[in-house]
Amino acid sequence: MSMQSSSGSTVDSPVWREDIVFSLCASTVVIGLFLDGWNHINLQNGALGSFFTPWHGVLYAGFTATASWLALRNSHLVRSSVAPQPQYHAYFGLPLRYPFAVFGVLIATVGMLGDAIWHTVFGEEKGVARVISPFHLVLFSGAVLLLGAPIRSGWYAPDVYPARLSFKRFFPEVLSLTLVTASVAFRDRGLAKFARVPVHLRRARSIGSIP
Repeated sequence: MSMQSSSGSTVDSPVWREDIVFSLCASTVVIGLFLDGWNHINLQNGALGSFFTPWHGVLYAGFTATASWLALRNSHLVRSSVAPQPQYHAYFGLPLRYPFAVFGVLIATVGMLGDAIWHTVFGEEKGVARVISPFHLVLFSGAVLLLGAPIRSGWYAPDVYPARLSFKRFFPEVLSLTLVTASVAFRDRGLAKFARVPVHLRRARSIGSIP
């Protein structure tokens, strides 16, 4: 049963359904990211550790699910029998669904390959260098484009997402924005040590650190 809005569009429109599936898949990426960060900090004592961990499994399972959904939405690029939908936007002559995500996957792939070469040549980064490593920044930029794809989708679909919305109708975009914000917070957590703490908060922080 569909849920009608004041504009007559429904929450079970193809665009809305695609956005909610994309956002839920992308959620697994961020959940895996935070689990992996928790593992490195609490179980690995800040060390790089093994690649084959359950936390990496969640992270890459989420990435694989998101990338697979993206590929399904763009199957017309490799199958001539599939016609692109009207909501697709053309870039360089190619109609794309979630163009931000497509570019994000390409950028993230460059970041991952470059990071592997970087580690081979220069070794493992230590401390805050992990945050500002060149290919980590490239990888992060691609990830943000991937996670934020539903935001752009909603921006360019005014018939599906009119000006007056319920939370349910706007949930894919809210979730996407939350994922982008969470990933930025995760990346910048290593820079917190360089922040200046106001004097009136120093005592509160010291009291809060008492075991």
